Amino acid sequence: MNKNQTITDWLAKVDECAEIYEWSEREIIHYALPKLVGLAKSWYESLSSVKFSWVEWKTKLTASFPCSDNYAELLTEMLALKVKYGEPLERYYYSKLNLLNRCQITGKKAVDCILYGIEDRAIKVGAQAVQFKSPEKVLKYLKSVKVGQIKSTTISAGRVRNDRRSQMTNVNRTAQGCTDKPSIKCFNCNLEGHVSFKCPDPIMKCSNCHRLGHQVVTCPRLSRIQTPIKDVTNSEKSILKLDLDKQNDQTSSTSELLKQDVYTHREINKTDSPNDKYIMTIRVNDNPLTCYIDLGSECSIIRHSDAKLLKLPITFSNLPLMKGLGGNPVAPIGKTKAKIEVQGIAIPSIELFIVNDDILKYPILLGHTFTEQPGILITKTPTRLLFEPIKKEQKLFLIIKDEVHVEPLGTRAISVNTDDRYTGNIFINGTVRGHLTNQFYLLPGEYTILNGTGNVLVQNLTANRLKLAKDSLLTRALPSRRTVDINRITTIRDQAEHIIKHGDDITPVQKEKLESLIKEFKYCFSTSLKDLGLTTVTEMEIKLKDSDPVVYRPYRLSHIDRSRVQGMVQEMLDANIIQESTSPFASPIVLVQKKT
Repeated sequence: MNKNQTITDWLAKVDECAEIYEWSEREIIHYALPKLVGLAKSWYESLSSVKFSWVEWKTKLTASFPCSDNYAELLTEMLALKVKYGEPLERYYYSKLNLLNRCQITGKKAVDCILYGIEDRAIKVGAQAVQFKSPEKVLKYLKSVKVGQIKSTTISAGRVRNDRRSQMTNVNRTAQGCTDKPSIKCFNCNLEGHVSFKCPDPIMKCSNCHRLGHQVVTCPRLSRIQTPIKDVTNSEKSILKLDLDKQNDQTSSTSELLKQDVYTHREINKTDSPNDKYIMTIRVNDNPLTCYIDLGSECSIIRHSDAKLLKLPITFSNLPLMKGLGGNPVAPIGKTKAKIEVQGIAIPSIELFIVNDDILKYPILLGHTFTEQPGILITKTPTRLLFEPIKKEQKLFLIIKDEVHVEPLGTRAISVNTDDRYTGNIFINGTVRGHLTNQFYLLPGEYTILNGTGNVLVQNLTANRLKLAKDSLLTRALPSRRTVDINRITTIRDQAEHIIKHGDDITPVQKEKLESLIKEFKYCFSTSLKDLGLTTVTEMEIKLKDSDPVVYRPYRLSHIDRSRVQGMVQEMLDANIIQESTSPFASPIVLVQKKT
């Protein structure tokens, strides 16, 4: 027994074997029960008595290991099963076939599902071209496919397109086990030993030049316009937080301090105008106070004199140790809690550490203890720092109005009431609710509620009659926001002036005459494939020697060439020059570099 086989299937196979080999009831119990593994074996060993007939054993096994296959979950698991890297195709085939049998999918549909889980485009296209009708024929095809060839052979074969002589040399060296093989370098992480499509690191692609291996901040094409980066080494400071014991032991070693969490904040500089937006007036216990907002600090600090002026209660026990202010470890004088209000957003209790006045330039510094509070949205612009509350939409509780019965596998509209007399539209996500033997499905969509009353569609997923009690909670839903349709106006400019390429010595009058001439005879010029048009005068015929389909595996292309090919094919599809089709014939495209 395993996860791919239910107890019902296992018992059916045991009964079939008993019928074939003419086992008696004792022989069935003797041969079958010792074959139990996993949880079934543990269950069997925990029984205090084994004096049961085979019918009683089947009843106990069915009751102890009930099978509850959800077809939707089985179908999702079957579609999600794909070929893993390095996995034999035969193993994938049998795993997929087991799920297909449990889903009762056979024939051409099963073939499509098997090919859907194969990532190798060459194998998939080759199998689709043959158009198999049964999974058994797909297995014969997969056994004939070679997977996982040697890297050196792949490299040598890839260089055939450039130089046939180098191909023969590399193949001979590979066969002889030569040690001077060319090293493989990944152009994503710039490390040797693997290629880019096998790189364990995430794909690093520049949004400026669209090349792999770097980000836009390090793009070489932006090196000319990059501004020098200001040295802010002296403006960065760090704070280490360490919980001291009750005796405030100050003899802790530096290595122990480095093991604690690191807190950072920035030093204020009046000459740095962009930092002015971080300086603002806040209210501490309803008293105005100048503050510096530090989005990088994980703690908030207040000067001792300002804490005494505001008459804040000070606690002197269990204080942390801060490092970085002045370059030396500094212990705060104490800590306190106060109500902080910034731009109308008030937090009733924020922990503040009290330090000497010569350590902090401004009366108070606010860090993550305020800025990371839930429900606060911070918007930073080049000149302003805005704090706004996040408005949370309240969900409506949909209560069943009357007791309802839904027939097996049937669908019915359920009358519901809201907790308040809401009028408008609500949106419900499609979810499965209820216990295993009493499951139902809420059909997704937008429903209308009028004066707190509406209807919701419910589908019974079981073979039993579904009962929904009165005044029970059906679900919670969000009110739908109103949307307004706006007519989009598109303006098309004359592209003649962008098409014409001319020198600088042409006069404006000559340029205007040239544009008018091209406009007059614009039917003689083409700016894209859409201007070429189609013809039905003749048809193309390809004569073959026999009726066997011609199938070739596609050529390997780089990432840049793939994007170019996709763009060219899409352009021809948009211009109706080519059309999508399914055929047993397959011929790869060839990308040719133009000289001009």
